[in-house]
Amino acid sequence: MEKYHIPLQPGRYYHLFNHSVGDELLFKTADNFQFFLKKYILHTGNICDTFGYTLMPNHFHFAIKIKSKEECEVQFKKIKDFPFDSQKHSLSDFLMERFGNLCNSYTKSYNKVYERKGGLFIDYLKRAEIDNDKYFCNLINYIHF
Repeated sequence: MEKYHIPLQPGRYYHLFNHSVGDELLFKTADNFQFFLKKYILHTGNICDTFGYTLMPNHFHFAIKIKSKEECEVQFKKIKDFPFDSQKHSLSDFLMERFGNLCNSYTKSYNKVYERKGGLFIDYLKRAEIDNDKYFCNLINYIHF
C-alpha cells in the first residue's frame, strides 16, 4: 500500500492533502476558495472535525479527526437511506467516498465555470495518519505558516 493511500478510520486524526494536475490552479478567485469550503462542509462536515486547513492556489492541506464509529454510521444511514451493516459495507470506503464526492463536485463546478474538461486533482486524496502530538503540532504550524 502506498504511503499516502491508507484507509480512513473513525476516531483517528489525519493529514489530508491534494494537488492540482499539471500547472492548473484549483483556486483562481476568492469565490473559488469560498465555494470549495462550502462544498467541504457539505460533504464532510458531518463525518469529521477540522482543526486547521490551508487552501493554496494549486493544492490544499487539512488536519482532521474522523468522528466516532457511531456518528459515522448515523451519517451513512442519512446519506445512503439504509442502516450500516459491517458485513456488507465498509465504513472506510464510505468515509473516502465523502471526500471523493467533495473533489468530484468541486471539479464539475470548476469545469463548468472555466469551460474545461477532465480531472482537476492528481489521482486521489492523499492522507497520512497523525499518530503523535509532535506530528499534529508540526502540521498545525505548517498549515498556518
